[in-house]
Amino acid sequence: MNGKFLFSALLVLSSCTLSNSLAQTTLPVYQIRDCPYHSITNVECATATLPEDRSNHSNNSGQVKIPIVRLGNNNNSDKVPAIILGGGGPGGGLYLSSEGSIAAWDNYRIQTLGADGELILIDQRGAGDARPLLNCPEEKSLFLSLLQHPLPLEAESQLWLQTLKQCRQRLNDTGVNIAAYTTTASADDIEDIRQLLAIEKWHLIGFSYGSRLALEVLRRHPDGVNSAVLDSPVPYDATQLAPFYPFSAAIEHIAQQCRQQADCAHRHDDVQQNLQQALTLAAQVSLVSQQRYNNQSYPIALSPQRLLDLIHFGLYTTTGAAVLPFFSRQLAVGDIDNENMRFFAYQFLSFYLDENWASMLNWNINCREQRQLPATAPTSALQQHEYSYLQQYINICDGLFPDTYAPATIISSDKPLLIINGLYDPATPMQWGAALQKRLPNAQHIVSANAHTPSFSEPCLTKAINSFFQSASAKITNYCHDNTLTFF
Repeated sequence: MNGKFLFSALLVLSSCTLSNSLAQTTLPVYQIRDCPYHSITNVECATATLPEDRSNHSNNSGQVKIPIVRLGNNNNSDKVPAIILGGGGPGGGLYLSSEGSIAAWDNYRIQTLGADGELILIDQRGAGDARPLLNCPEEKSLFLSLLQHPLPLEAESQLWLQTLKQCRQRLNDTGVNIAAYTTTASADDIEDIRQLLAIEKWHLIGFSYGSRLALEVLRRHPDGVNSAVLDSPVPYDATQLAPFYPFSAAIEHIAQQCRQQADCAHRHDDVQQNLQQALTLAAQVSLVSQQRYNNQSYPIALSPQRLLDLIHFGLYTTTGAAVLPFFSRQLAVGDIDNENMRFFAYQFLSFYLDENWASMLNWNINCREQRQLPATAPTSALQQHEYSYLQQYINICDGLFPDTYAPATIISSDKPLLIINGLYDPATPMQWGAALQKRLPNAQHIVSANAHTPSFSEPCLTKAINSFFQSASAKITNYCHDNTLTFF
């Protein structure tokens, strides 16, 4: 989603005042706007205009416009509101222009906060419906070319670097200061929004990268935070935590759980062995799978690295984890024309063909804040694949952004925290959440038999969050012990 903030209040202006030039006002500026939803009630939509470069307090330094949606806005409620800190990635949005998405978030609000609770949605600067949008449409033609004609990983990474440099240059030419789009800047945006909305304290909810943003808010602006939920958290020092290889760890957990379920163990043999056999087959035989996305056909040449790409993106969903034992057995014998392949291909294509994905924001933040090889060497074939991907990723980072600016210290906070992990998550393993819990004295940790960002779809987890928000001191680790995943 998986995955999905921002501002400091010195001035709140009415919509009539905003007819004046923003250049003549002091940022930030808050403006109510019409909501594009017809079936959602008790909702308020707004835009916050903030300085782009927070190191330059001149109004001529550029602006960012952050969309805000307040669900269940009830000034008479004495409940502490909660804020969703944008999408994951970074680079993903909350789809605030989609009525279906807002309806889903409203349902999440009721489950986690109650019918009279307020949930505030924002897109991080540079992503989603925020403007400017740091996306890279230049990538699409390269992606489609490599989809049909894959190259060795190193050669592909060089082509990605060239394309990303073109995107970076285009954004620079339009006046975007890419270096101003940082986790720290977004955390300050969030504090500005809290003050603009005159909210004394709120709960933070961060999915995936949003959890790292929540940690930065806790670091920089703790006084405005009541408590925080970190779903699939990404610590700043993730590459130094063991085990680092999240994709391989997810495969291992699926294989272990399959062996423990008699029916799965009987039908699907060894998941890891089947996947290794599939990779060997893909290296020896030309396999091309015709797949459809948005009424268009896309031929996918299943090289070993492309096969791993498909599996990786499919495992962001619990459905992908559930069908992987069966799918791995199909792949091992070259069966690529089946429903499982269509499901995994759809997840893969939807990511790379999403034109709203803020790719340059993703590269800018992750390259500058998390550019490290893991502390532990690979010990398996799958880990070696993962390590090779990371090496090429760092090579691209070195070519795009030679500088880094990771925080010098790990976050320390005594705020109540609820940390949630999915056992089969291919991106943020449960060990990262466990490491955070050890550092943070008032943190609780839940591991559920799900994949990435499980609380958005798992009722027992939304019930746990609801209990946590009602009483952060209550022990909630008894939730979700009975939701064992059944494999197909």
